[in-house]
Amino acid sequence: MKKFILKYSFALAGLLLFISCEEGDKTVDYVFDNVTRGATLRTMNVINGTINIFDLQNSSFEVELEYRDNEGGDLFDSYDVYAAFTDNTDDGIDNSKPEVFLRNVGREQLPINEEYGFPRGVLEISASETFSALGLNEDQLNGGDVVNYRLVLKLTDGREFTDNASGNVTGGSFFSSPFAYNASLVCLFDEPDFFSGTYLLQQVQGAGGFGVGFADQVVEIAADGINRTTTVIYFPGFDIASDFRMQLVCGQIIVLDDSVGLACAGGTAVGWTQGTPAATFDLNFEDDDVIDVNIEDANPDGNCGAGSGQVVLRFTKQ
Repeated sequence: MKKFILKYSFALAGLLLFISCEEGDKTVDYVFDNVTRGATLRTMNVINGTINIFDLQNSSFEVELEYRDNEGGDLFDSYDVYAAFTDNTDDGIDNSKPEVFLRNVGREQLPINEEYGFPRGVLEISASETFSALGLNEDQLNGGDVVNYRLVLKLTDGREFTDNASGNVTGGSFFSSPFAYNASLVCLFDEPDFFSGTYLLQQVQGAGGFGVGFADQVVEIAADGINRTTTVIYFPGFDIASDFRMQLVCGQIIVLDDSVGLACAGGTAVGWTQGTPAATFDLNFEDDDVIDVNIEDANPDGNCGAGSGQVVLRFTKQ
């Protein structure tokens, strides 16, 4: 085991480098190279990116968009909105739904913004509209499920731009223009004292390909609604500080994808993702003395050939 860890320690020491925005640059270069026919729906602000299961009647996905082209906005006709549903609940029943059409949004709903000179507007999609179109009822929804929204930008000359191969922008972002958004289903609550403050973090089970990624350390967890965020020191010896983000979603602790910004040549930054199964927490918001969180460490492994592994991180209140 020592030889294994040492091998990958040297691999990291010799090959780790800061990741550039190479993939994003490819998309930007594409649009710049084809500017005579390019257009984009720029994401200015995700006003609300979640759907609250506890209050579906008043819950909506909301994003502010700005349109740009090389014709001063004259190419803009409209955009279509689609929605699909991903059932992430492991209960033996798959309620996932394929993509359906929601509505068309005309250019009159993106008037010219006097301050910036470009068409801007807010897209608001209610939970009721979304789930009615998808044919889902409240009993089929669980925390951690996701609504996948997709936009198709339509130009006056008949061309379309979206986030898949049917459009000219096939992924990545140009001026933060993804054309797709994932809205998580959550159970919103206001319990700022629950699972927040000073905790001892320990890696108590499992290991990623690089061995023990998290040495024993004291961390401060900040609470903001369902979000819990702290800074961890990753990979003893390298001592890389990184955000560690979690969401408390309807009884489950969902670990958000994070990375340390380093990789072997040509790789995606070393990081971690949600483990299996998702950890749980006390929905009465009383017991937060010891909380175990499951992650898949070294996923991705930065193209270092180390591989990933399931890890249990224990947070003990101090």
